[in-house]
Amino acid sequence: MVSILNIFTIINLTLLGGILFFGKKANLANKILGIVIIIPATTFTVNYFIYTGFIKEHPWLVFINMNMLWAPMVLWYVLLTLGHTIKITWLHALHLIPFLFLILANLYLVSHDKKYISEFFNNVFNGKFPLAIILANALLLIQAFSYLTYAYYKINKEIRIYSSESKSEHPYPSQFKWVKFFILIIISLNVMAMILYSIFPSDDVGYIYNPLLYDIVFYMVIGGSVVNSNFLSVIELKKFLSDGSQIRINPFTKIDTQEVLFRIKEVMEKEKPFLNPEFTLNDLSVKLNQSAHLVSYCINQISGKNFSDFINQYRIEHSINMLKDPSASGFSMDGVGLECGFGSPASFYRSFKKITGFTPSQLLKLKEQQKQP
Repeated sequence: MVSILNIFTIINLTLLGGILFFGKKANLANKILGIVIIIPATTFTVNYFIYTGFIKEHPWLVFINMNMLWAPMVLWYVLLTLGHTIKITWLHALHLIPFLFLILANLYLVSHDKKYISEFFNNVFNGKFPLAIILANALLLIQAFSYLTYAYYKINKEIRIYSSESKSEHPYPSQFKWVKFFILIIISLNVMAMILYSIFPSDDVGYIYNPLLYDIVFYMVIGGSVVNSNFLSVIELKKFLSDGSQIRINPFTKIDTQEVLFRIKEVMEKEKPFLNPEFTLNDLSVKLNQSAHLVSYCINQISGKNFSDFINQYRIEHSINMLKDPSASGFSMDGVGLECGFGSPASFYRSFKKITGFTPSQLLKLKEQQKQP
């Protein structure tokens, strides 16, 4: 029964997370949510190997467990859903410190002989946790609640900012409601696990109650993410803008969206802020004197692109004009990309091929061939 329950949970969470991660229309937030769901499956996989004794012969399997990455991924999902842009910097390496400690502990374990490893996992299975395991669990608990508390704080802060700035008749967009529900569910999951560990034997919790709890919670998460989705299709939004019909899940008014759409186009064409490689969504929202969430909503739903792709579209159009302009002949191909706002030649070539289907050189040759009689 225990084996069947654990296998079911592992397959269940892996499939749910995989659908979100590998879906054709999966954005970065969905991919992160997929990872959030898959990571507990790695923990249950290791627990299953401990329960069956398989891990005694193959101790390297402990490296499958990625639970120290779970809390940072939850926070990143919350930030992405709130409309933040995640820029990977060296500071993000700090999030990996607990995970690196876990890797070092696992390396220490597998460096011993089979007798030591067998005794270690026998003690774990029988609930006789060594001091190292107790400290690791305490660290995991502190890490999880630190990230979850900060995520909850960020959600409430964004709601206060939006409520004070927005002219919408709705108190705040539905993605705020959803992500607040999500983080409360995740916090409740951890609290419930702590209560179960304080009431029942640890092996019963690890092999029976926790798998059931995670199955129920993540089905709620998947269901909630569908029911509370605030994203309209392009067809629905165009209908809303053309006839003023009220779509219940739309968080912005007709006047808001029409005005912002006009101003976005005006700013991009006249001021050309995309020529600055450091230009961000927040910079654009400041220029428009509008909420970043409203600006992001308009860009996503009308252009069908995220902010980065939307800006790169303007940069590529500008680069094509430069390539055709004789006065810009002094620029190298790399120089054209940098002049148009790309941070590096590589990102210029990658975006150019993605948007036009050609490399810059191929497009120039095609233009020359078209000019020939």
